[in-house]
Amino acid sequence: MQCECGNRAVLYRPYEGRALCQKHFLKSFEKKVRENIRKYNLIEHNDTLAIGLSGGKDSGALLHVINKYYGNRPDLDIFAILIDEGIHGYRDNSIEDAKAQCEAVNVPLHIYSYNDQNEITMDQIMQEGRNEGLSACHFCGVFRRDLLNKFTRELGATKIAVGHNLDDEVQAILMNYLKGDLSKLARLGFKSDNTVSASFVPRIKPFRSIPEREVGLYAVLNNVGADFEECPYAADAFRFEIRDFLNEMEDKHPTTKHSLLSMFGKLQPFIEEAYAAEETDRPALQNCNQCGEPCTGEVCRRCELLLRVKNQQVQEHTSAD
Repeated sequence: MQCECGNRAVLYRPYEGRALCQKHFLKSFEKKVRENIRKYNLIEHNDTLAIGLSGGKDSGALLHVINKYYGNRPDLDIFAILIDEGIHGYRDNSIEDAKAQCEAVNVPLHIYSYNDQNEITMDQIMQEGRNEGLSACHFCGVFRRDLLNKFTRELGATKIAVGHNLDDEVQAILMNYLKGDLSKLARLGFKSDNTVSASFVPRIKPFRSIPEREVGLYAVLNNVGADFEECPYAADAFRFEIRDFLNEMEDKHPTTKHSLLSMFGKLQPFIEEAYAAEETDRPALQNCNQCGEPCTGEVCRRCELLLRVKNQQVQEHTSAD
C-alpha cells in the first residue's frame, strides 16, 4: 500500500479512504492536535499546564506533541503528574517509562501514590476489599480523579491535559448512556470547566477526535518509549466490554466511532440543558468533613470508599482472630 506521494504507507485510514506514509501521517496527526487545541481554546496564554502521565502510549504521545509545539513558549509552564496506584509488576515498570519520557523533553515530573495519600494500595484493595461488590476501576476512577485534581491545583495548574483518545471518548459516551448517567454525559467534551467550583481544575483532551491506534503509532514512530501493557485488574471492567463491542462494529462498519462522536456532539446541547434543569434540585457543593475536598454531601466519595475498605479490613482481621 502506498501513500499518495508514492512512498510506502504506514497507516490506512478507512474513515478517510486514504493511506499515509510516515512523513504525511506524522504531519497530519500533529495538525489535527493543533487544530483541536486552537478550535476549543484548550491551551491559552499564561496557562500552567499539567500533563496527566502514566508511562503509556497515549499520555507519552501527548507529552511529546505538546512539548514539541508549546514547550518553548515563554508564557506557558508545563509539568507532568503521575499517580501510582500501587499495582505490583504493572505500575512499577510504567513509572520508569514516565520518568524517561519526561527526562527526554526536560519536563518536571511529580509522582503521588495511593499508599502515601490513602494508606492503601490497589493490590491491597483488590485483596481485602474484593467482596465489596465494586470493580477495581470503580476505586481507581474515584481515587485517581481526586488526587489528580488535588495536587494539580496545589501545584498551580490552570488545566490538566489527559491522553483520552477517540476510542476512550466513544466508550464513555456509550457506557454512560447505558447507565443512564446524564451528569457524566453532560460533562464529556474537549474541555471540562470549573464553573461549579474553583476547586476543580479543568481537563482538556487534545486527542479526543483521534483513534487509539493512531495515537499508538505516533508514539512508536517518535520513539516515545511507552508501556503498552493493560492494567491486570481491568479485564472485568464494563468499559472493556464496551470497547470490544465498538471495535467489532468499527471492523464491520468503518467510521462507526467517528459517527458516534459526531452524533453525540449534536445531541450534547440538549443533554446539557436537561442536566442543568436537574441540577437545580441537587444539593449545593460543600467541603468534605474528612478531607476538605468539594462534594455534595458531608463526606466525599473517596472518603466513603476508603472507610468501606478499612472497615472490611477490620472485619477480616477480627474474623481471623
